[in-house]
Amino acid sequence: MNIRGIEFTSDVRYIYAVGKVRGLERYMFDRKILTRMADMSYDEIIKMLPEYEYTVSSEADIYDYESILNDELMRQYQLIRFLVGEGDRHLSVNFDNTDTFNLTSALYLKYDFYNFKLAAKQKILGDTYITESLRPNYSQSGLISSEEIRSVFRDEYYTRYGIRFARTVEDIFTAYDITKDASVIENRFDRLLYTVLREIVTHHNNGFLMYYYRCFFDFYNLKNLYRFQLLHRDMELYRDSYLSGGAVSLTALLNVYNQGPEEVAAAFGYTDYATVLQEGVAQLEATGSLAPMERMMDNFLIDWLKSARLNSFGIEPLLGYVYGKEYEVINLRRILVGRLNNLDGRQIMEGMRISYV
Repeated sequence: MNIRGIEFTSDVRYIYAVGKVRGLERYMFDRKILTRMADMSYDEIIKMLPEYEYTVSSEADIYDYESILNDELMRQYQLIRFLVGEGDRHLSVNFDNTDTFNLTSALYLKYDFYNFKLAAKQKILGDTYITESLRPNYSQSGLISSEEIRSVFRDEYYTRYGIRFARTVEDIFTAYDITKDASVIENRFDRLLYTVLREIVTHHNNGFLMYYYRCFFDFYNLKNLYRFQLLHRDMELYRDSYLSGGAVSLTALLNVYNQGPEEVAAAFGYTDYATVLQEGVAQLEATGSLAPMERMMDNFLIDWLKSARLNSFGIEPLLGYVYGKEYEVINLRRILVGRLNNLDGRQIMEGMRISYV
């Protein structure tokens, strides 16, 4: 099967797994269900979640929605690893050799990098970062235990995860000493994370995820360009934030950096997401906010994930399902937070992403 020039896999080994996922898709939230939930009370939403296979313990704090959502994602990740046959998620992590990573490692790595960022901030800012009102809340969902990460930063054993990781950390500390800008922590670790993700999907030659991340990187760079323009930030700072791996080069983006939003969108009218940029810019100029454009970009990515449902003989339906589940959790979080803050259903639904089903 070929979609947008991307060849999907055909492998009968996944027939059972695809059938299992097809059954699970029946428990995902479609637009109608999300709209109904947006008008329900917080407690009513929590009570209905078990009907859709979410685990809500009778002993749990129902207002700790993050634990409920995280537990659901971890359950889905473990299921997909089992169905793909990749075994336990914990492995020896070395970012100098990404060929050793399984394809589903990409699901967990963002949690490790979240912990890296926390540990780096704690190392740089010291006691000022740890207060009663702001305690680092490490994730337990990555490939690496949070205890090990804290030990690595405490002992400054950064080569534990490879030379490339150690150089990234050294670069962060050097840049912070010069700029005193904590955003360098986010930027440098994001760059390494997305480089590693690109290498993993490329190594496994999975065209479905390669296209997904290629668009993701382009959207990341384009959103940053518009954000930097709105904040009147220097072009050199934008250059430093650029992520390679997309279809749009840094040179092409720098060439339009000082142009208006419409001109930027027009310059990339040849891309698959030209309409997203055009409509996003129209909303940006009407509202002054990047939120509508970000939503449209996410919807484009979700629409691509949904194409996996057309394939019955490959790994794509499994990957599409679990990535689609991540977007479902984003939508559910928006509803829960909205209801806790007494937003009405219409306000909540305005920022909702499309559903995978």
